[in-house]
Amino acid sequence: MKEDAYEVDEPSVTCSIVIGHDASVQVISIPVGGPKVDSIFHFWYTAGKAAGWPSQEAKLRATDYVYAKGAVHYEKY
Repeated sequence: MKEDAYEVDEPSVTCSIVIGHDASVQVISIPVGGPKVDSIFHFWYTAGKAAGWPSQEAKLRATDYVYAKGAVHYEKY
């Protein structure tokens, strides 16, 4: 674990820091120069809908692909 929870390994376009009721800290960021979140999401959402998935299923799977492709960085402390 990093000593400073606000320290991020790479520059970020955007970053959210979420503190839970249990004092857990989660940092979600979008790295500069990384894959485009909206492009990846749209591609996989459209592919899911074309495959006949319900809208909610297509959204969930597209979100999984966004994380799998490294477009969003997630850390939990």
